[in-house]
Amino acid sequence: MNWTAEIPKLLILGQIQRMEAAVGVATGLAHAIVTYPGVEEALADQDFVPDLVLVLQHSPDEYSPDEVELLLSKFPASRFSVCLGPWCASYGRTRRYWPLAVTVFEDKLAERLKREAEVIHGIREPLPWSANWDEVFAFDHS
Repeated sequence: MNWTAEIPKLLILGQIQRMEAAVGVATGLAHAIVTYPGVEEALADQDFVPDLVLVLQHSPDEYSPDEVELLLSKFPASRFSVCLGPWCASYGRTRRYWPLAVTVFEDKLAERLKREAEVIHGIREPLPWSANWDEVFAFDHS
């Protein structure tokens, strides 16, 4: 099959500084892109319904549990990838505001986004938000 990974509509949320490489990977796969520096701006947009929401998380407490819940409920049909920067190395052990299935470390983002594009296009089964560590590993390494 001659298929190119593409994300039709991408929403990027967060501060791009220090995650330029991750943003470059994501924008290289996307057709239409909207970016917001914060949660409030993303929640206020009533028109753009993304296929994938890419959240840039630089530190473990950057987003509160309430903000996470609001974002997940605002875009229930969208895929999510939360790109964790180096300061989030212990995320998942010390905190877990985001579902484990949507978190990915910055160095693994490119491969995760290609898998998410496959989900969007019906080529791959989606990883449910309730997935455990083993299911996430299988999704990322299959």
